[in-house]
Amino acid sequence: MGENKDLQWLLAEISAGWTDEDWDNYKAMQTAFKAEAERLRLGQVLRRRIADLGLTQKQLADKLGIQPSELSRIITGKANYSANTHLNLLNVLGLKVQYVPANQAA
Repeated sequence: MGENKDLQWLLAEISAGWTDEDWDNYKAMQTAFKAEAERLRLGQVLRRRIADLGLTQKQLADKLGIQPSELSRIITGKANYSANTHLNLLNVLGLKVQYVPANQAA
């Protein structure tokens, strides 16, 4: 909790005198950071599940009908892929999406 207060203090210090454009840029970067963090978290979940099932990336890619290189980009968070591919991936891995409000723990 103290660390969060320190970060809030630091932001207040460095943002003194920011323009509206500066704040817009900050918010855009914050949104992009959160999206990247979520992609990386998803990759960790996928890697763990693939290992738990004893699958290779090649085997999984074959089941999904995609190239192993595309699967690798998905797992590393470097690919933008369709919702259909995502749902197929979850289905093959025996996972499901759980929708919860962003401010609530899943």
